[in-house]
Amino acid sequence: MTPFMLQVEAKLNGEACEVTPRHPAATESVPHGADRHVALRSLAEQLVCEANAVLRDHSQAISLQDITSASALGFRLTNDANWVEVNTSFADGKSLVAMNFAQGGADKSAEIIELEDLPLLILELIGPEK
Repeated sequence: MTPFMLQVEAKLNGEACEVTPRHPAATESVPHGADRHVALRSLAEQLVCEANAVLRDHSQAISLQDITSASALGFRLTNDANWVEVNTSFADGKSLVAMNFAQGGADKSAEIIELEDLPLLILELIGPEK
């Protein structure tokens, strides 16, 4: 098992995990924003696969869905009622990576996520063992 898979197993066993650090949203150049989005999306797919390998024995699964429009790229991760969306919008030669997060009915939004914080964010989506 990978280190992340061990973290998922620990979370299912009731161990507390760190809360994902939240960073203020800020604009950056289109190339940097697109690069950040691709890196986040690629890592999200890898981590979702690892998490689901552990979650399948616990009646849970995280889904990953791409969201696109003419001026934005995004993806949504969902586990039961918990979800997170990471959206990168492009306008006027700038990009903005923003995160919207809902857990237990509480919405949080307009915060950026760094690549190294993505594993913690996915762990937040996971509830206790069913």
